[in-house]
Amino acid sequence: MKIIKLLLIGLFIATISCSSDDSTSNPLPPEPVEPSIVGTWTMTSIETTINTTTTTSQGDSTTANSTGDGSNLNIVVTFTENPNNSTSTGTYSLTLTTDFGGGQTTTQTFDNLSFENLVGGWSINGNQLTILTPLDNTINATISSLTETTLIYNSVLEESFTDANNNDIVNIITQNLSYSR
Repeated sequence: MKIIKLLLIGLFIATISCSSDDSTSNPLPPEPVEPSIVGTWTMTSIETTINTTTTTSQGDSTTANSTGDGSNLNIVVTFTENPNNSTSTGTYSLTLTTDFGGGQTTTQTFDNLSFENLVGGWSINGNQLTILTPLDNTINATISSLTETTLIYNSVLEESFTDANNNDIVNIITQNLSYSR
């Protein structure tokens, strides 16, 4: 009986004297790693909206609004680092429906379009993707999703020019683009 009491007392003391320091035995989990845009991405969808305002030399203005979806998507975009460059290969088709107002609409399909504007240097600041093309055009895009397998961003481009009839044309082009890898 004496031996059992001694064993129980020894076991009790051993249990009380053994403590763990959670700060060393259970370290904090590692910081999550942000997904990287670097790599090769295949386009899975493209949605385009174009708002066009035409102002004639007499000062009259008209507006046309176009919406479209891409098909036959064979676009591959590659982002590299050190140096940060982007390249694009392939083609796609775009079907645009344009509303000229007053119930007048047209639908056109444009085939074998390329994505040449995604060639150039790139940078990311927060969720803002900037691509500087070889012609010194800047593409600014807002990334809405970047995971190891998905890249989704929205870009807005404004272009202004004067056509052969001396009309001033302003296009505001919005694109929602999705990629996977």
